This record gives sequence, C-alpha cells and structure tokens, in this order.
Amino acid sequence: MCWLSSIYFDIFHTSMAHKGFLDYQDQWGYKWRSSVRFIMLTVMMATLSASFLYGFIVPILPYMLEQRMQIHHTKTQRFISTLLAEGSFVSIIVSPGIGYLADQLSSKKILLISSIVASFLSTIFLALAESVYVLFIARSFQAAADNAMWVVSLATIAENVPSRHMAKTMGIVNVAGCLGISLGPTVSGILLESAGYWASWSSAFGLLGIDLVLRFLMIERPKDNGSKSESTSQTNSTNNYTKNSCRSPSPTLDNERTPLISSADTPSSLPDDSSSKPQNEPKVGVEYYTHMLSQRRFNAGLLCNMAHSILLTSFDTTLPLHARDTFQWSSGVIGLLFLGLQVPAVVLNPFGGWLKGRVGNRYPTSVAFLLLLPVLCLIGIPGSPLFAWTSGESSQYRALYIASIWMAGSLMSMVDGSAVTEVSLSVQDVERDHPGIFGGSSGQSRAMSLVVISWTLGSILGPILSGLIVENFGYFEMNATLGILCIFFSLNSFFNFGRIET
Repeated sequence: MCWLSSIYFDIFHTSMAHKGFLDYQDQWGYKWRSSVRFIMLTVMMATLSASFLYGFIVPILPYMLEQRMQIHHTKTQRFISTLLAEGSFVSIIVSPGIGYLADQLSSKKILLISSIVASFLSTIFLALAESVYVLFIARSFQAAADNAMWVVSLATIAENVPSRHMAKTMGIVNVAGCLGISLGPTVSGILLESAGYWASWSSAFGLLGIDLVLRFLMIERPKDNGSKSESTSQTNSTNNYTKNSCRSPSPTLDNERTPLISSADTPSSLPDDSSSKPQNEPKVGVEYYTHMLSQRRFNAGLLCNMAHSILLTSFDTTLPLHARDTFQWSSGVIGLLFLGLQVPAVVLNPFGGWLKGRVGNRYPTSVAFLLLLPVLCLIGIPGSPLFAWTSGESSQYRALYIASIWMAGSLMSMVDGSAVTEVSLSVQDVERDHPGIFGGSSGQSRAMSLVVISWTLGSILGPILSGLIVENFGYFEMNATLGILCIFFSLNSFFNFGRIET
C-alpha cells in the first residue's frame, strides 16, 4: 500500500508541475529521471514488454485451449487464428482514440502508467482464464493496453528526442522490439515445457513489473507549447520581414521614423496574416487526419511501415510449411530459421540508425527495398518446381536458403525505424510551417496511432496475400511477387522521403 501511495503521490506531483503549481526540479532525482537517456531506456522497456507479450502467448495457447478449456484439438488452430486476428482488429479500432487522448493530456506519463496497469491486469485475467469467453475478453483488453503502450511510447520519443537524432534513437529502440519478438515465444515455450504453466506466466509478470517501475520513475520534460509556437511564429515573421525588406525602410537605418512601439508588435502588421490565418486554425478530430494524410512524406512513411509488416508476416505465414515440406526440417530447426530475420535486426539496427542519421532515411531504405527483390527470389528457388535441380536433399541449396533468409533479415533492418522517423518529422514540418495548427499539442500521438494502424493492416494483408499466392501458384511465385512490390516500395521511399537536414 505504501508503494502504491508513493506512485499516486508522484503522479499528483507531476500533474501539479504541469499546471504550474509546483516546480519540476523539486522532484527527487529530476536530473537523471528526466534525461533523454532515461526516457529512452523507459521507452525501450515499454517496447520490449509490448512485443514480448505479442508472441508470448502463442506457444501457451494450445495448452490453454486443450487442457484448461477442454477444446478439441481439431478446433485449436481455428481458435488460435481467431484470437490473434482479434488483437489486430482491436488495435485498428482503438488506435485513433488513444492517439487523440494522448495528445490532449498534458502529461503522457499518466497514460503510460495506466496502460501498463491495464496490461498487467488483463494479463492476469488471461492467465486465469478457464473459458473461451474470458480468454477472448482478456485478450482484447490486453491488445488495447499494448496498443496504448506502442502509441504513447513512440510519441514520447518523437517529442523528447531532437529531430537530428531521431534515426539513431529509433535504431536503438527497435533493438528492444526485435528482442521482445524473439524472446517472447522462446521463453514461454521453454518455461512451459520445463517448469510448468504458471512459471511461464511469471516471466511476463516480472517484465511488466520492471516496466512499471521505470515508467513511474520517468519524468517528462516540461514543454511550453505556447512559447514554442510563439517563438516559431516570431521566427517566421522575421523571415517574412527580411524577404520584404527591399520594399520598406529598415528600422535600424531610420531610427527617427521608427515609433516607440514597433508596428511589428501589433497584430495588424504581421506579414501575410490574413492569408496564413486559415492554415493555422487548429486541426481537430477528423480534420487532423485528413490534413496529415494529404502530406506526401507522411503517407510515404505509413506505406513503408505497412510494407515492412507485410514482408515479416509473409515469412511467418509461409516459411514453416515450406521448410518442413522441402527440407523435412523439424519444428526446432524451423524456429532457428526465424533467428535469421531477428538477429540481424538486433545487431544492425544501431548501425542503421547511425547511417540514416548521417545520410537520411531515403537512400538506405530505398536501396534495401530494391536489393530485397533478388534476395526474395533466391529464397523461393530451393524446392521450386521451376528449378528442378534444387532438390531439398542437396546441402548446397539448404545453405542457399538459410543464407538468403539472413540476407533478407539484414536488409529489412535498414528499413526498420524509417517509417516512424519520417512520420514524426513530417508532423514537425507541418507544425513548423503552420505554427499552432495542432492546437496546444504536438500532434505526434495521433500520428503514431496511424503508424500502429499501418503496421496492423500490413500484418493482416501479409498472411492473406502470401497464403493465396502460395496456395494457387507456388512459393517462388509468392517471393517473386513480394520482390516486385519491393520495387514500388523502393520508389516510394526514394521520391517521397524527406532529405537530411544540415
């Protein structure tokens, strides 16, 4: 109880600071708790938790359905597919509302803590579930809470990290996401088999507990949106004045004709005020989304995010069956194949972030998509009837398949994080050009909700597209189709991504 009381006291203290009644720096450990590094650590932990929980339940679901709920094994696959699809649809439904709420709140810490508490409670009910109804209800609440964790975490990065460091930061943060995706099903599967049902769930509870402590300790840096908009407006006014200086006398050169109260300080003399005022009216509700979705750079980021999701989920859908039927590999060996998609991301994401911080997202992302065309075709060659000499018994073609998987994972690490950076910078561009257009908020949370939606749409389209092509044409044809799509994704990145700011 004392621990909970201290949490509520700290939240109250933070809210009072946001309202101006208390000083931020009066809080214990303000310097390190509000540092960019600690905020990054907190966001990385949130990303790790959300991605960990996403795959954590997959190995446990058969045991839950068949042993605890007495579902016949012939119906297990149907229930698993429906349950996982439910999470995707919940994310699409709740993301806009979460993004809007996060932008309206003065402190995102409240929503960060609320989401982790909701995730903790829904995970408890999920573990206790002994009926299908409770399972699906608990899973829907967990999906909504995890969605809030993603949206607010990405928005926290966008609002606290300078734009010149966004690419490097996302490269580091994505390492946590990749680790969570890899460790979630691995840890739960090993613990379920070796230690039992509740021991496997204890790992999820422990991770959420650490996440909660970090979110409780984090202090958001105070932001003065009004001052920011005012300073930006003054900067724009100064720039406009400089451009028009040839048409009017300079006040610095004609002090005798300069009034004591400068006309530049009066609203009526602001340059182009009448023409810019309609553009600076706050975009609320649907207006925000229609305005941002008319921005080319913003849309390019969303498309890049959806493309990355389509590629990854296509591997999830088709790789296990193809590897089993072609090479007669066991489930353990097939599981190791997925390391070829995750390990390169963990190792290369920091380098990719550094590279994109130096040269921008445009060239690394577009080149990576373009190189995926030949790599995906190589993945589809072993075992294809079109290439009869590549039988599954040949060790050299097994090696080709494994090497191609690792090459694909390496190239996709260059794509990882580009979408979030481009979307965030697009929002900043709009705010810079039209100060106050998002009202008193930064607009980043609503933008990140669209990022989550685009990823979810890709996770729905990927299995459907890849499954239909494999079933009706073949594995090589599916990979070739994805490779051709990668050409389009490459052109999208090259022509629509922003240029590096110098």
